[in-house]
Amino acid sequence: MLHSRITTLIIVTLVAGILFAPGTVIAQDSNVCTAIVRDALTQTVVNCADNETGQVCYGFSEIESVLQEDVDVETFDEVGETVDVIDAITLRPGAVDISTPDEETWGVVVMNLLASLPSGVPDDVVVIGFGGAEIESDVLLEEAFIPLETPVSFTAAAAGELREITLLPPGESEAIGQIAAWTSLIADAVSEDGQWIRVLADDQPGWLSNNAFEDVDVSDLPVLEDGQLTPMQAFYLRTGIDAGSCAPNSSWVLVQSPEEMSADMIFYDVPMRVEATMLLRTLAPGEPVGPQMQLVVLYGVVTVNPDTEDEIIVPAGYSLMIGLGPDFVSLGIEGDEDERSGTKTFGEPVLFNQGLLDDLGFLDQLSPDIFNYEVEPPVLMSGSGTGGPLIDLVFPDPGATSPIEELCATGALSPAICAVYGFPTP
Repeated sequence: MLHSRITTLIIVTLVAGILFAPGTVIAQDSNVCTAIVRDALTQTVVNCADNETGQVCYGFSEIESVLQEDVDVETFDEVGETVDVIDAITLRPGAVDISTPDEETWGVVVMNLLASLPSGVPDDVVVIGFGGAEIESDVLLEEAFIPLETPVSFTAAAAGELREITLLPPGESEAIGQIAAWTSLIADAVSEDGQWIRVLADDQPGWLSNNAFEDVDVSDLPVLEDGQLTPMQAFYLRTGIDAGSCAPNSSWVLVQSPEEMSADMIFYDVPMRVEATMLLRTLAPGEPVGPQMQLVVLYGVVTVNPDTEDEIIVPAGYSLMIGLGPDFVSLGIEGDEDERSGTKTFGEPVLFNQGLLDDLGFLDQLSPDIFNYEVEPPVLMSGSGTGGPLIDLVFPDPGATSPIEELCATGALSPAICAVYGFPTP
């Protein structure tokens, strides 16, 4: 009988240890966090599926926001409400909160931007801030370029050269093709020197020489000054704020350009050409903002510091670490000294590892209805061969690597990177 009691006591003790061990509590919290995130993303799709270009959507609760002085904060304090991007100064979707039963929250904010794209494009730039992130605009209201809401229809009277729309003046950007005479197009801006018209022709954006508009009055088009930005085309960010008992793995800022179309933006003072679905986060997570920003590319290609000697190409399946500087100053338009300043440093593109892919697992819950196109994180496969371990990235959508194949063919990417995708190099 004594032996039986001792055995029972040991079993009870072991069970209690399993149920109440710290690891078990963490696992329970993790399951709760996962359920909250799943519900928030489902509701965000319902609330923001009809978001229009130039709007911010309150995807899911809770979101702290700083708006322009003349904007009533009550117009943007409930799920499904929208506000113009130009009126948003700071957006801060809340981190997962499981402290109050039945009132768990996880904030999600969705923005649809033009960035460097002309009005009338079939898709825009989608920016999503996930719980515990903060996005602070770096484009002052009085300095922002506001494109025509309804572009003007024209017909090119003569053939003309089309230049890429970038952060450079159009006369310095790359030629990307020719527009034939009598091509129908729409236009929304004229360059500062008056020599170029920003157009959309057959869904191809670009700067078209003013010579193609013989005797056409373009005086009603707004002037886009060199270096001028649209609302939220440049912003600062931080992630992993107030993570509480939930790990901050799902705190990111996602940016997606239209498919097969690039947009130039500036993130934390770093210019990037985005033809991709990418994510950004600051490390270490939390406040004050960590000393590094991590760029993760899920689809397509991101070019960091484009059109400079410091250009870095980051293809899908790779990440890049960027040092933000040691000093704390006020860099955004909110006026608080919580951004980092100093010389930026750049690492080398690094292939995804399983830990990073695990952090991105929450994206499986996000419906494509608020995206330009569906994106699934790649799967990391490994094997062995005579030359050592083999690493292979498997992308559910082959379109994710389409621009990479061309870059490999021209030698823009290294043989080592191209070998990951099985693409030849010169």
